[in-house]
Amino acid sequence: MRQGEIRTYLGRPRILIVSNNAVNMTAYPVAVPVGRQPLDVPGFLIPFTDQDPVSGHADVGRLGIIDPEHLGEPDALLSGATLHRVLAAIHALFDPE
Repeated sequence: MRQGEIRTYLGRPRILIVSNNAVNMTAYPVAVPVGRQPLDVPGFLIPFTDQDPVSGHADVGRLGIIDPEHLGEPDALLSGATLHRVLAAIHALFDPE
């Protein structure tokens, strides 16, 4: 599992892996849901771009811990530029200054 992968979870719509660090507090991956439409709500919904292999958006307001046993195979890998914007939004969510 890699940061930036888009996968199915529990057989449901896709999620974006934002952290899979084995030394994080939970030792479980952290992910955000992926919506199908390229919506843009600054700070919460980060739209994907033409450089990304899928269309849609990342919903950083719904960041959560996931159980890796219920992950499907990787569907796609988000572009580095979009992943950077998602990670910056997550950072701003927890440290707004």
